[in-house]
Amino acid sequence: MDSKKKLIIVSAVVVAVVALAMAMFGVPPTSDDVVGTMKGIKGVEQADRDVSEQMNSDDVILEYPEIQALLQNDQILAVVKSEGFQALVNADASFDEMMAYITEKVGDDVVASTIAQQDMGIGREVGREVGREVGREVGKEVGREVGREVGKEVGREVGKEVGKEVGREVGKEVGKEVGKEVGKEVGKEVGRIN
Repeated sequence: MDSKKKLIIVSAVVVAVVALAMAMFGVPPTSDDVVGTMKGIKGVEQADRDVSEQMNSDDVILEYPEIQALLQNDQILAVVKSEGFQALVNADASFDEMMAYITEKVGDDVVASTIAQQDMGIGREVGREVGREVGREVGKEVGREVGREVGKEVGREVGKEVGKEVGREVGKEVGKEVGKEVGKEVGKEVGRIN
């Protein structure tokens, strides 16, 4: 066989193998299997978007906020990126050794003020939370006391009014009964006298 015939036969076999593989593995996909973002194409279903809530400060918990504050200071960050500091990291230096190196390069005042600023931020957050809790508790207690006093006053007033009304009704009924009995007795006496 010449090379042209071999090429045609090999090509035909490759095409047959590819066609067989496509048929076995679902290529192209059926219209039920297609999900995408293209609208208007027959057989293509719009994909669902991943919708999630935005992260907020409550979702991020820092174990060592002081270190985070230090890494946000430009002077300290420059020292951390320096070759000398990187050499300490590669030599598995202790945390105290690394902090001593940073302090030596930028000075105690920069490190202390950066940490103090972080502590003030933490203090503000703690103060807010304590304020909220104290406010809730004070509000509850004031609400209870006001409720008690209002309840007492309303009870007194309602009691007075109910007492007056009950007194009137009881007085009327007692008066009627007494009047009947007195009338009977007076009538008997008048009848005896006549």
